[in-house]
Amino acid sequence: MLRDKAIIAQIGCKDLNHSLLTSIFNLSPGLHDIYQEPVENEKRSPDLVFVDADVGECMEKWKVLHAEKQTVIPVMITSGDKAIGKNITLKRPLTFKKLLYALKVATTSSLSSDSGVIAGDAMRILVVDDSLPVRKFLEHKLPELTAEAITIDFAASGEEGARKIKQASPQYDLVFLDVVMPGADGYKVCKWIKANHPTYVVMLTSKKSPFDKVRGAMSGCNDYLTKPPEEAKLAQVLSKAFNEMDSARKENIASASKGG
Repeated sequence: MLRDKAIIAQIGCKDLNHSLLTSIFNLSPGLHDIYQEPVENEKRSPDLVFVDADVGECMEKWKVLHAEKQTVIPVMITSGDKAIGKNITLKRPLTFKKLLYALKVATTSSLSSDSGVIAGDAMRILVVDDSLPVRKFLEHKLPELTAEAITIDFAASGEEGARKIKQASPQYDLVFLDVVMPGADGYKVCKWIKANHPTYVVMLTSKKSPFDKVRGAMSGCNDYLTKPPEEAKLAQVLSKAFNEMDSARKENIASASKGG
């Protein structure tokens, strides 16, 4: 790209409101390095445009724009079940996950080969919590908050969690770890994880005392969430963990290249 950031625009798509796009950028900080949020009365031609494929007038406007600038990437939004040509196509209703997926696909496939988004295996997540409702909540909520592929395992105690981590191959990329559990508590398990594995660890607790956060930091955890965790904070944690995973993969690739 000639510009530092890709310009986003839309043709039609009244259901794609500004607040929804803004929330995506707020919860996915890495996108700020790639895209510029839509700006009213933007004079420059767009790099990526959302098109309402269900409205004939919008499709005609898209054809005119494409004729003027063939490098612009369309994201077709439709209520139908079929893809619009070979373009990225989103089926209504629009959700955070669908829009984030479209932006990341556009980035990796066309906008920039150096975007920092690496296609790879699914992120491996382990939830260690003795509360069944908490485990079920994360089981259903985490896949809704990311467009990336993830797999989730569960453990009901610190000992079970440590055992699964020892036996895991490949290793877990992200561990959600309850603080108060029977047997080994979360702080003890976190110290053990950090001493043996480069895993992103998020402490979960119902406590709100600053002292508990200090203990979490001393145990080496990467983040600290109060239960029940807010969706926005969970999404931020996932984004940070994916960035850590991608950085680790880049370092492995670079090391392998130097070694070869």
